[in-house]
Amino acid sequence: MPSPRLIRHAHAVAIAGSVSRPAELSLPSCTVALPVVGGFVEQRLDEVSVRHQDTSILSFASAEAAAWSSKSEDGPSSITTQATIKELSILESFSARLLTARLTATRQPDSKNLTFSININLDDVRFQGSRISITTDERKLHFSNSDRRNRTATSMVNSLSKDGGHGEVDKNRLVLPDFGRVFVCELVTENDAAWCTLLRFELGSPVEGVLEVCGLGAALFGLSGEPGTEGY
Repeated sequence: MPSPRLIRHAHAVAIAGSVSRPAELSLPSCTVALPVVGGFVEQRLDEVSVRHQDTSILSFASAEAAAWSSKSEDGPSSITTQATIKELSILESFSARLLTARLTATRQPDSKNLTFSININLDDVRFQGSRISITTDERKLHFSNSDRRNRTATSMVNSLSKDGGHGEVDKNRLVLPDFGRVFVCELVTENDAAWCTLLRFELGSPVEGVLEVCGLGAALFGLSGEPGTEGY
């Protein structure tokens, strides 16, 4: 019997989104998707600034997205996806010096089990100058698909706090006046796949829009048999 065909999927979003008010704006995106046969893909943007009239909507020094696969002979197969953004500023209110996320999925030979590992760095995150402190739950950064067969949505946040200033903290969510809501370190898992997002923005008045920063996804599974047959 031929060896199972290995199906790979991975994507990385350093930044992507859109603004619906005060005008329809498509924001610059830095995203990649890995082909099912694997390989290496990457994209980089430098010195980006988006303005509408007198309003600074978005700026960052650099953004990088990458995804790649590897396989050693008679050894494990893995895919890795990574996103990084530096000197991020949104509406001149929310800022971060450095945001990085990496997601790796590894499958051992002759095994249906996948192990997932997530690495996160959130450096100097602020709103209107006030520091936002974020710590992650290490237990949610390393897991196996044998533990998570059903679809599960959770947060990787262990603690989230804001040092003064305006705004409220609600579990893994920041509610910020005249800015919107920020969802921190989201994680979704299902069978042989995992998706994580460092920051997801739902911008409110006076500027409305949506924005994803450092979002990753990875899936790795095998197919046996011939096309059109059960199990393929």
